[in-house]
Amino acid sequence: MRLRITDEVSTYVYATSPMKFGGVAKEDLIVLLLPMATLHSLGLAPLMSLFISLLILWTYLKATANQAEGFLVHWFSAHVGELKNVTFIKNTPPLLRLVKGLGNVMDKVWISSGLPPSPSNCDIYER
Repeated sequence: MRLRITDEVSTYVYATSPMKFGGVAKEDLIVLLLPMATLHSLGLAPLMSLFISLLILWTYLKATANQAEGFLVHWFSAHVGELKNVTFIKNTPPLLRLVKGLGNVMDKVWISSGLPPSPSNCDIYER
């Protein structure tokens, strides 16, 4: 938990902590729900979809065990930045616009879900 100081509210100091659902961070919840929804829409049984999604989440959590929260946001932003620097993409304006647009869309998705694409890892309400 972190203390933030502000002059916008009467208390001037308020505590913030990352929101978790059943001990799973919002970023990890995306890793759980996306495969589950995809597998279920492909016609797999709901329990099998849940089991496979939990296995994927467990694998993801083991692979990113020493990473800070917000790791996925930073990883994605870094890779979009690397794509912008690829010579072929730089020389092809439609691809460059596509990569920049993809970055902008993903930033809006992260912000709307409360995962800001910045090193601060603050909630969207603190902006």
